[in-house]
Amino acid sequence: MKNKRLLLKLVLVLTSLLIIGCPGSKRDELEFLRSRVDSLRNVINNFLLEENYLKYQSYINNKPFQITPLYTKYNNLFSQLDINLINELLKLEQRPERIDRLERLKSYVYGRIVDKATSKLQDEIVKKRHEIRYLTKFGTVGECDLDFSLAYEPDQSKRKKLYEQNRTIYEELEKLNFKLLSEKKRIILDSLRFNSYNQFASMVRQIDLDVYSEISKKFIETTNGFYSKLLNDVLKSRRFPYYNLKAYDISYVLSTSKFDRYFKKDSLLSILKNSYNLIGLPIDSLHNLSIILNESKSKKIDLSRPSTKSFILSVPEDLKIYLRVEQGFESYYSSFYHSGYILNMAMSKEKSLELKYFGSEVINHTIGTLLANQTDELKWLDNNIFSTKSLISNYGKIRALKKLYDARWLCAKFLIKYDILTQDTLDLDSTLKFLNYALELSPSRTTLYKITSSLYDYYQELDQIRAIFIEAMMKTKVREKFGNEWFKNSDLGNYLSKFLEKGKKYTVTEFLKDIGFYEVEPRFFYNEIIALSGKQKFI
Repeated sequence: MKNKRLLLKLVLVLTSLLIIGCPGSKRDELEFLRSRVDSLRNVINNFLLEENYLKYQSYINNKPFQITPLYTKYNNLFSQLDINLINELLKLEQRPERIDRLERLKSYVYGRIVDKATSKLQDEIVKKRHEIRYLTKFGTVGECDLDFSLAYEPDQSKRKKLYEQNRTIYEELEKLNFKLLSEKKRIILDSLRFNSYNQFASMVRQIDLDVYSEISKKFIETTNGFYSKLLNDVLKSRRFPYYNLKAYDISYVLSTSKFDRYFKKDSLLSILKNSYNLIGLPIDSLHNLSIILNESKSKKIDLSRPSTKSFILSVPEDLKIYLRVEQGFESYYSSFYHSGYILNMAMSKEKSLELKYFGSEVINHTIGTLLANQTDELKWLDNNIFSTKSLISNYGKIRALKKLYDARWLCAKFLIKYDILTQDTLDLDSTLKFLNYALELSPSRTTLYKITSSLYDYYQELDQIRAIFIEAMMKTKVREKFGNEWFKNSDLGNYLSKFLEKGKKYTVTEFLKDIGFYEVEPRFFYNEIIALSGKQKFI
């Protein structure tokens, strides 16, 4: 009996030791894994800083950005081992904010694994795109200035000749892009074991491609009638025959060039700063944000300098905006857009790597679009640009058509790329249908080359179209809170700051909820277009 009691005591002691010892053991493992993940974060942070600097230098020196050498330098970074490490820590973490950060980190690493494995092909595409040069009346320009050059060319035959330049390069790019897409899908499905490209997109970018495919189709179908009517009105005012409309004519038809003399070059910076001051966001007082003017001494339009662009070197310590200062609406719009786009990085109060850098671009695009769209507010125009009612009315109709065209064009491009991603082939009949009723009467093969030659940047259209729709939704709330002249209300800055200071923390769903919605609704954008085109509901 005595031996049994001793044995029982021994069992109880050992059990107690195990019970007491387990939590300590788990805590040790937890802290060990946290330290290893923190080390991973530090290396990724260094990688990001170097990548940002290289992108900036590429812009300054007008050279194509090449990522492969950086991946070679960080050869041990971005692998399945990193994913395994993060997953091990996820098993032990319990605090929601830590889990969120880890999930963001994991999504980022997954995306980088795919990019790293295909970086040489991506670099080849970037280099090939950099070779694209158009001989225009403004001199030799790059791909990004083609639409601008077409907008200023009154001769249709010259527009056609200009548009068809570089066809051989686009053909080569199309082949490279399909090769890249095929390789990315192979890695995602075979190496990383995702069930579909959509599943990968849902995890890495929090996007359901199927949902936005339906939204895009419905938006194009819903706006067909109004788009055709508005297009006809503008074509009649320009004495341009509808039946003769081609792909290379769109930029010219939608051009705001006849209003350029009112958007004065010398006034751009002062109007930009004053507009921000009026809403309580004085960007010139943000010491971490540098505004650098790319200004030509020539009085004529000069496209030899790089276009307006914003740069994130380090969040929130070092950000830059390069403004290509020109006379005209386009210079004003891009200046407002890029300065708004970068604000949530400049004003971020988040400390962690994930919440500073890893998140949706939709919020950046939305805030940028909101602040750029001041240039479409009639009272803003009256205060800053011109006050003649007939000028404002004509300007509003052109801008309404351009904005509706851009939205439908982005939807069409997304749908074409969606078909390619889900079907592995290009359905030419379906593609021409999208282009035909979404864009112009006579889409050319060059149009298709341009679309399929940029598949590597697949998410760009979807981020932008969501931002266009969400911006109109947000502006509805802004008008409710701050009135029709919201762009002169200093309280707007406080309202926007609560979004901007969160950096990349917001998901699109959270952002929508905080502005008062549950899902993306294109009807708000459609109503804005109808009002801008002539009814002026929101004066």
